[in-house]
Amino acid sequence: MTSSQSLSHPSLASFAKTVSNWAYNKISNSLDIQQFGNNRATSTSHYLISFLDIIHSHLDKRNTSLAVAFVYFRKAFDLVDHTVVINKAISLGFPSHLTT
Repeated sequence: MTSSQSLSHPSLASFAKTVSNWAYNKISNSLDIQQFGNNRATSTSHYLISFLDIIHSHLDKRNTSLAVAFVYFRKAFDLVDHTVVINKAISLGFPSHLTT
């Protein structure tokens, strides 16, 4: 059985959603309001609108220059040391039985 098949079971899918909701509620106060990706009710489209607003507001000012750098993090989470993520979860108050 693959991991995607195991989560297709209604009980496990419901449990996964419950844990996901609990975890989101636990860390939502720690999230930067400027984080748009992987945050409920926001998307990268919201980021684009915010970004364009920042650009336009700076360009409307006189004697203002603007420099923009774009960085693409392909599969960035795959490159993160997962022990760092687990330690961060513990520091945010996640119970040890969910992080060990």
